[in-house]
Amino acid sequence: MLKTPANVLNSPTIHGISMDLKLEQFMVGGYNFGGAIVELKKEIKRIAAWTINGVNANKKVSIAIMCGDFASNIPDVEYVYLTEAHHEGVPDDAVPHGISVPVPYDSNYLSYLSRFIEWFAGELKSESKVYDTIDSIKITGNNQKTPEMRMPNQDMTVGDSFYNAAVKWKDVEYTTTRVTSFTIINQSLFQSAFPDKTLILPIISGLAGFPCINANGEICKPNQRPDLTRQIVTEIAQPDGIIAGWCYMNPTSKAPTYISAKPCYYQTQNIVPTYPQWIHETILNAQSQNCEIFEMQAAIFKKYPI
Repeated sequence: MLKTPANVLNSPTIHGISMDLKLEQFMVGGYNFGGAIVELKKEIKRIAAWTINGVNANKKVSIAIMCGDFASNIPDVEYVYLTEAHHEGVPDDAVPHGISVPVPYDSNYLSYLSRFIEWFAGELKSESKVYDTIDSIKITGNNQKTPEMRMPNQDMTVGDSFYNAAVKWKDVEYTTTRVTSFTIINQSLFQSAFPDKTLILPIISGLAGFPCINANGEICKPNQRPDLTRQIVTEIAQPDGIIAGWCYMNPTSKAPTYISAKPCYYQTQNIVPTYPQWIHETILNAQSQNCEIFEMQAAIFKKYPI
């Protein structure tokens, strides 16, 4: 795990550090967990103790545990193999890359998530300096390769093989009802584990977050699938006080009005400029928008490994 750069911690403009971590970093076999937790707590304590001119900087931390392709080899869990056309951290985004994601409504997967979330919360709460420094937790579990709620839905032609995402999800009995049921249960797990923290549901705006299957469980055209993201945000997340949004900490986001935005500036993608240069440009952009920055700790893909 990379240390948060000193120039980030020294900046009075930056409100906190957003850590996007992979579930597999904490998986140690079976239903046992450990891995990166020691380093994570050490880094949070380092952030909590940071001072500027002798005064505590009072930086906060936001945490996302990415599942999806980063949740492999969970015992007795069903997976779907798919392709994705857009793969951050790879130079040629036109080339699809295989990913394997757990079926979110698989009961064994839900059981695994439940145990992990309970364990993770317990670890963070075991040290008050760590837990008190955490500003927010992202609700994850139904992911692809980022914190956003999404189920891989691309249809790609690769050589002689055709990877039709809708067919593959239909084969594992995908329905919108099963997805919403998972969302309700998963949300309650996070609420029970972190009752005193801000909870954020990262989403993909519009229809792109889910496969081309209609409310009747039939494969359909892309524009005929239900707006499941809107339904989850308006009927499940927001009524329970969950902050939901795409660019969910960016007040300049052009996301639909039904999405709540937190008044901070946030960026999750890999960046072409060097990290220090990008940090500088991000700070200037945030200052021009008169908003706080909730900065990422480190890029999350192979080019910039944690």
